[in-house]
Amino acid sequence: MSAPHRRAAAAGLVLVVAGLLLWALYPFVAGEESHSFAPGQSAARLVHLHKGTHYQLGIPGGVRAARKAGVTPQALRCSAAPAGGSASSLPITAEQPDTKATNQIASFVAPFTARVHVTCSGLGAVYVDNAEADPSGYLLVSATVALVIGAPLLLAGVRRSARSRQSTPATTG
Repeated sequence: MSAPHRRAAAAGLVLVVAGLLLWALYPFVAGEESHSFAPGQSAARLVHLHKGTHYQLGIPGGVRAARKAGVTPQALRCSAAPAGGSASSLPITAEQPDTKATNQIASFVAPFTARVHVTCSGLGAVYVDNAEADPSGYLLVSATVALVIGAPLLLAGVRRSARSRQSTPATTG
């Protein structure tokens, strides 16, 4: 196998192994994140909001689950309370009853920057799905990119190696 093919195969092997390791880490990291779509997780006690940033509020099951709890999204009243402070109303835009959103019930633009606890009347604490970083998402994307690049490199290097062995005449002594 020529040096460039060997390097390509080695790089491909490293990327494939890295991709598989990242993929294996994904479920462990995802299980610790506080998102409405993460099974078994509760809403974060405090989330960091940045003034002027658009956020989505969610609960598992979304609008349908809110209606089952007796809360219509259009009548939803939500507030944000800084740690140890008093709650202030959030200017929310409710999801429509026929929304296709799976877990989202409303959205809002943060009127201030602070770490807050977000609640909605009749629902209690709600998830602010895009308020915190999503490391499991980065792991999953990184794993996929590593595998998409690494697998062809590895296979091309192995294929060229096999072809070069077939075309090289065997020497007898």
